Amino acid sequence: MLKVDEKTPSFALELAAILRDAGLPDGVLAVVVGDGPTVGEHLVKHLDVRPVSFT
Repeated sequence: MLKVDEKTPSFALELAAILRDAGLPDGVLAVVVGDGPTVGEHLVKHLDVRPVSFT
């Protein structure tokens, strides 16, 4: 899962489309778009999301 900056999501969405077109299987990469505090809170509290890493 890739959480992108809310101000510049187009690059990551385009990259995901290119990877899909290149043959990346469905479900390997998920791009999450939204403001950091809201999306981040949902991600770290969701039971199906393990582990969470910030870089």
